Amino acid sequence: MKRIIDSHLHITGWGEEDFISYFDKYVEEQNLRAINLCSIPHGVSNICNNIMMGFYKIARPEAYVHAGVDLIEIPLDNMPKGMNAVDQYKELMEIGFDGLKMLEGKPTIHKKIGKNLNHPELDKLYAQLEKDGTHLLMHVNDPDEFWDKDKAPDWAINNGWVYLDGTFASYEEIHNQTIKILEDHPNIHLTLAHFFFCSKEPEILERLFAKYPNFCVDLTAGGEMYVSFAKNYEYYKEFFNKYSDRLIFGTDRSYVDDLEYADWLFNMVTTFLDTDKTVKSFDDTELIVKFPIRTSGEMMNLTTKEGQEKLAQEFKTLLGEALNTDILKKTDIGKKISMAKGAVQAQAAEAAGAGPRSAPSAKAV
Repeated sequence: MKRIIDSHLHITGWGEEDFISYFDKYVEEQNLRAINLCSIPHGVSNICNNIMMGFYKIARPEAYVHAGVDLIEIPLDNMPKGMNAVDQYKELMEIGFDGLKMLEGKPTIHKKIGKNLNHPELDKLYAQLEKDGTHLLMHVNDPDEFWDKDKAPDWAINNGWVYLDGTFASYEEIHNQTIKILEDHPNIHLTLAHFFFCSKEPEILERLFAKYPNFCVDLTAGGEMYVSFAKNYEYYKEFFNKYSDRLIFGTDRSYVDDLEYADWLFNMVTTFLDTDKTVKSFDDTELIVKFPIRTSGEMMNLTTKEGQEKLAQEFKTLLGEALNTDILKKTDIGKKISMAKGAVQAQAAEAAGAGPRSAPSAKAV
């Protein structure tokens, strides 16, 4: 019996260990029911993300995979035929992906695109997602302190995630563009990552939950979220009870994260959700939790079958069971992925024993 579903994982670049074995170890070590890999096909190191997700889906059909559309290299105002956002999405869904992941609301990516989140081409995509009932996991914004030179943490500065030079959209602009997506498409199945960066103003989420039946947020850190949860004990105790069906478990772990860091990340989130122990956030802030976060009036208790079922069910309710990957063999792109898989197997077999790999091994795929 697997426990929970980690709904928010990534593949970033290449490592010496094949990524399928990497995630197999994660599932086994943490006794997960399933995982959801999220594609971000931006930049040279991640340009193969959708293909890698296809490999993983073939190898592990019980997994969920969310594809990504390319809106950076293809200008929104001049998309060639067959490459607009809706066409990309339809092709990806035909291949057999379970949903769509978008990073276009993160300030750095938002700036590269040079258009707001309500651009007509994107609006067509949201409309199609709403019509099809396809799940969209979307990163929008960052913590508001990333726009404040006196409050931005060092780790954000080191990652280039501080937005002080006037070339980035403001926190409020991106926030309001996101709200408009829901206003224009009230039935879209939308999950916003990292609690929509609203842990300091959770009443915003309460209003959105009341108005939009398919709107959820995930609990991937965002360390500032957990600081707010701990500081506002009484409020969040009631909040998590009331909205447990809108809160999706995830870690934001990525291949090839340092394993020590990745294990810490998982343990931080689950310890916070399930125990009254003290945990530490990214900046070593101690999060003294006076209560285990509860659902339906009872401790989540991930050590029990009931607790495991509860947390896993929230994500399964959004997507159902993972799609059958037989469809991969019925499309032109599916055939190409299968051919690529065979080529990788042959290459790995030929190079067996030749040292570190730059592609998945035959055993992996």
